Amino acid sequence: MAFSLAGVQAGKSQEVKVEKEKAKNPWGKIIFLVVFTLIIAVISWYTLAWAMKLDLSVFGNKPWSLFLRIILPILIFCFTIGLLSIDAVLIKDKKILLLTIFLTALTPFIFFYISIFSLIVFIVLFLAFLLYVFGVRKEKEERIKISFAKIMKVNLSLTLILFALAISLIFYFDLTAEKKVGENKSSEMLASSTASIVNLILETQVKDYQPDMTLDEFMLTASTNFLNTFSEQLGGEAQNQTEVISSSDISKEIKAAIKRGEIKESDLPPGFMEKLNQGTLTGSDIVESQTTQIFAKQLGEARDEFLKSLGVEAKGSDKISDVIKNIITTKMSEGLSPFEKWIPPVLAVSLFLVLIIFNFLYAIITKILALLVFMILHLFGFFKIYKVQKEAESIELT
Repeated sequence: MAFSLAGVQAGKSQEVKVEKEKAKNPWGKIIFLVVFTLIIAVISWYTLAWAMKLDLSVFGNKPWSLFLRIILPILIFCFTIGLLSIDAVLIKDKKILLLTIFLTALTPFIFFYISIFSLIVFIVLFLAFLLYVFGVRKEKEERIKISFAKIMKVNLSLTLILFALAISLIFYFDLTAEKKVGENKSSEMLASSTASIVNLILETQVKDYQPDMTLDEFMLTASTNFLNTFSEQLGGEAQNQTEVISSSDISKEIKAAIKRGEIKESDLPPGFMEKLNQGTLTGSDIVESQTTQIFAKQLGEARDEFLKSLGVEAKGSDKISDVIKNIITTKMSEGLSPFEKWIPPVLAVSLFLVLIIFNFLYAIITKILALLVFMILHLFGFFKIYKVQKEAESIELT
């Protein structure tokens, strides 16, 4: 009898211990999960705001930099959704999950124009996160064996579609909001992106071309035939043919000026004479050496003809990348003005379609990132997986 009583007391003590363990709420870990999710969400919208400027010269005009500008926001957005799936699995309190969803849906408005239409974006994001988080949570509760890779797939495709819709709406509202305060942001974005593409092409067509070189350096670097072709391709008048001095004539003029004493070799930059004798001088070398005064008249005439053929104004010291952007902006304002009001919706719809096309890829990236974080947390003992017995009703004939 004593033995039975001791066993009962031990059983009750064990039950109390289990109940206390269940009641224990690891607030530190919960706060970490929520705050980490919000920080990554903020970073994701920041990178999107940065990418939407489409000033592709931020990292330069190299292909890898353009790739980074496009892929970085996608990776961080996928990471945000992956973290929400981890929150859904590890956080049991529904109120905390709802708060996390609510705050995460508010993060884009830190960086984008806020208006009455922002409510639409918020609702789309809130619904997307709500469907995903509680879908994952329900799947976890119904499964006998925990398989995070399978659990997190619930509603993932639908969430990504709604997420793409929210991004496209933000893009559209941001464009139209800027336009209301007197800025034609959509045309400016198109001009910036087109100018960056032109700079990439010029790097392959003009030897020693750099987007940061001045207009005069570009004039001295490019050949006469190329300048005329370039002018025509950018909408210039074909009859105004730009003539520049050939590289051989430039070298002859500089050598003659040195012989006449107009230019001292000691005043020239290191390595200049070696390049001059080898015939490898670039436009930048010539401008840097300040020898352009020898043929300043010819250069000025060539520059004026070039700019006149394109219908823009610029100085010889202006960056060629800025001049190209100015040219494209001028031509766009002339050609697209009748269709200006259609540019924002067309761009927004195009963005949505592009995002949807690669939806399967975003799902794969989200799964990989979420699984990686889930395994790291498990490895460091952030959570544990244990087995529990569940009671279930059954029925049979009597």
